[in-house]
Amino acid sequence: MSAIGEGAGPTVTLTQRRRLVAGAYLSMIGLAAATSPIAVCLTAFSRSFPQLSTTGLGLIATTSLLGVVAGILISGPLADRWGLRPYMILGAVLELAGLLSISQAPTVALLLVGIALVGLGTGVLDGLASPLVAQLQPGNRTRALNWLHACYPTGFLLMAFTASRLLAATDNWRLVFPAISVPTWGALVLFVVTPFPRHEEQGEGLATFRRVIGRPLLWIALLGIMLAGATEMGVESWAPAYTERVLGRTRETGAEVLLGFAAAMMVGRLGVGALARRLRPLPLLVAAALLSLAALLGTALGDGALCMAAMVTLGLAVSGMWPTVMAYAADRVPGGGATLMCLLSATGNVGAAAAPGFIGAIAEHHGLRTGVLAGAVFPLLAAALMAWRAARERQRCQCQ
Repeated sequence: MSAIGEGAGPTVTLTQRRRLVAGAYLSMIGLAAATSPIAVCLTAFSRSFPQLSTTGLGLIATTSLLGVVAGILISGPLADRWGLRPYMILGAVLELAGLLSISQAPTVALLLVGIALVGLGTGVLDGLASPLVAQLQPGNRTRALNWLHACYPTGFLLMAFTASRLLAATDNWRLVFPAISVPTWGALVLFVVTPFPRHEEQGEGLATFRRVIGRPLLWIALLGIMLAGATEMGVESWAPAYTERVLGRTRETGAEVLLGFAAAMMVGRLGVGALARRLRPLPLLVAAALLSLAALLGTALGDGALCMAAMVTLGLAVSGMWPTVMAYAADRVPGGGATLMCLLSATGNVGAAAAPGFIGAIAEHHGLRTGVLAGAVFPLLAAALMAWRAARERQRCQCQ
């Protein structure tokens, strides 16, 4: 077999396909550079820059997230106009420039510039890795995208471990960011030396957006992935604080729960990918949402080891929701191109960004247990939405 098959272009060989898929995997591992190492280094930042208040430390995470969303949103139409390759290379270069800038930043302003560049670069890569893999592996997109997105929790674990070990050994956060750039360097090399297939919607640009925006299924998928992102990040962002404040455990135990959540998410995405040929997307999404609901209720109402096990189980339960929604939309909205994937990814990140604040606002007045319990509304709505969609599809099949 010398070519990769339908939709990818006859000039791309199997070896080149494997290189591009490997580059996409490394990009998703590198995406974690915008999250876990920055979180690990927050206290170290405050020691180097005493003028950073608690609000300023929060601004660091906000800056990174805004960069990610901006990168995702701008990359789709650009890639549909001029192709994936130049923008995936640009995303890697921006991320590497940001990591270097962070490590050398003499002031808070330049630190924030570096963090914004990392967010922008990882956003571009996040937005375009999914359409690249979906194009290269069109036969089973549910498997392909779950395995691709399993690389993010893998990167989260690797980078959190690398950052914490380097800080413990050297007490120098400036060494962390060059060290975690290795996956992105690998992705950049692969993207530079490997030809890309012609993107299916290449040359269309905003025409792709105009074509898909009126499709009702797009709006169902956008709502579904927003609820998936909210379910995932609502508890994940509060897991360490919940373990300390509500369960009375140590800071180290809280960190272990968070790592357990990420490890469970990685295992879940690999498992869904392996079983994708036996699972239909909508029943899978309903089951995942219901299991996530049960895990959230266990977190909010349980105690001790049971509560911590429920938080880790949530990582397993929610793992397949985000990539499976993307795969379902890609299969059912033909011609959506990179624009479709980027719209989905950006909307999922909006849900992920809103959920921690929603839980925190309720916790401010009613306690963190109640805040987490309120977060159960996200998987409940996701289950209802996907069950309704599945019923509509069954009804349509019976009428034909």
